[in-house]
Amino acid sequence: MKQINIPNQFELFLSYEQLSPQGFEYGLTHVYYQLDNNCIYFKFISEIKEDETTEILKLKSNSVNYKEIINDFLIEYFTIPQNTIGRLLFDSSSLFSEEEFNQIKETCRLNQVNRINEHIEKASNNELILFLTQQGLSPIPTYSDGTNWYATCPNQRKHSMMVNTHSNQWGCGYCRKKGNLNDLKEWCDSLKKS
Repeated sequence: MKQINIPNQFELFLSYEQLSPQGFEYGLTHVYYQLDNNCIYFKFISEIKEDETTEILKLKSNSVNYKEIINDFLIEYFTIPQNTIGRLLFDSSSLFSEEEFNQIKETCRLNQVNRINEHIEKASNNELILFLTQQGLSPIPTYSDGTNWYATCPNQRKHSMMVNTHSNQWGCGYCRKKGNLNDLKEWCDSLKKS
């Protein structure tokens, strides 16, 4: 495993473990922060990816509750699924108790559910999503801006295909098929006949 270098002038305030859904440990991620000229700099140093990511949060005023601002930042950061792998498990923190960290995780989970429900509501009249639902292909938003979705591929139903509700296009890289709603209907009809 790569040696983790502690950033100069940064203070470690959180370490968390990321677990796979099967319970395998992916490794710790250490989060450091530094206050500087109306900004908070965060460094996420991952044992998993053996890399570091820097995030900058600009402060709106000088007299602020830093713990509250960091709490809100972590909620926004962890709400985005691409920022974490698997489940988060508290390791240690100089700012947050394990109970506070678990509250951050729960708030993130609720935010994710709410955003997915908003995307589903927004696409409720989309003909492509309606067709996929009628075919039992379980479309679900990918959590981006609500226009990108996954759906079960109608060909053997063992993998997913991508769907874009903005362009009303779909594609399955595995089957090397793509197109619009009419193309999908034709493909589904041909699969039923074979």
